Amino acid sequence: MRVVRWQRELKVWIFLLILTLALIPAADAQTIHALLVIMDSDASIGPGVAGSMRQIENLLRDIERRDVCRVEKRVLKSTEDRATPNRVERWIKDVRLDSSKDVFFVYFAGHGGMRNNRTFIALQGGILYRDELVRMMEAQACRLKILITDSCSNTVEIDPPSLSPTLESALKNLFVEHKGFLHLSAATEGEYAWVVVPRPQRTYGGGGYFTTSLIQTIYAYPDDNNDNFVSWQEIFHATQRKTMGLFDALYPRLSPERKADLRQRGITSQTPKYYGELPKRLR
Repeated sequence: MRVVRWQRELKVWIFLLILTLALIPAADAQTIHALLVIMDSDASIGPGVAGSMRQIENLLRDIERRDVCRVEKRVLKSTEDRATPNRVERWIKDVRLDSSKDVFFVYFAGHGGMRNNRTFIALQGGILYRDELVRMMEAQACRLKILITDSCSNTVEIDPPSLSPTLESALKNLFVEHKGFLHLSAATEGEYAWVVVPRPQRTYGGGGYFTTSLIQTIYAYPDDNNDNFVSWQEIFHATQRKTMGLFDALYPRLSPERKADLRQRGITSQTPKYYGELPKRLR
C-alpha cells in the first residue's frame, strides 16, 4: 500500500513539474505588456474612442501574428466600469517585466485636460496626472516603455490604414530594436485633440486624429533617411505632420462659434508632442 501511495504521489509531483515548466516562458522571449484604458461610455466620443482601441489592438495582433514579440494585453473599459484610477495604478505597479527584454505599453483614449499647468487623463471616479503615470512607469525596469494618450471629438472621415509589404521589418525595428521610454501625447499643452465619430453604416470605426495618424504611419513604413531602418523618431515626426494636416483639413468645416472658441484659446493646430527623449536604436 505504501508503494502504491508513493507512486501516486510521484505521479502527482511529475505532473505538477511538467505543468510548471510548460508555463515558464522561453528564456529569449520578448513580451509587450500592454494596458489599454478605453473611455468608451461617453456618448459624444465613445464610438471614436472604440475605433482607436480597435486600431491599437490590430497593431498588437500583427506584432504577435508575425512572431515579432509576445503580447500580454489588459483592457480597462469604462463601459465595463473598470477604467478607474485604482485599477490603472494597480496594473502599472503590479505588472512583472523582464528588465532587459520586455516592452511596457500603456495606451489611453478618452477625455483629458489641464489643471495648474499639469495635464491629466479623466477616468471613472477621478483623474490621473500624466506626470504621475510617468513616475509609476519609470519605477518599472524594462527595455522599452511607451505611454500614449489620445482624446476629444469631431466628424471628419479618415480612411483606414493599409498594410505595407515590409511590415515585419518595421515592427521588429520599432518594438525589438529600440530602448528607452516613448512618451507621446496627442496634443501639446493647451490644445484640443480631435477624434472621428464613425457613422453607423460604415465598417471602419473611426478613431482619434493622433491614433489614426500614428497607426497609418507605422503601417506606411517611413524611412526618411533611406537606411532601411524605421526609427521612432521617423514615426513620431511623420505622425505629427499627418495629425497637423488633419486639423488643417478640419478647420474650414468648423462652425463660426467653434472657430471663435479656438481663437480665444489661442489654438491654431493639434500638435503631437513627445516628452523626454525618443527611444534610441539598439546597437
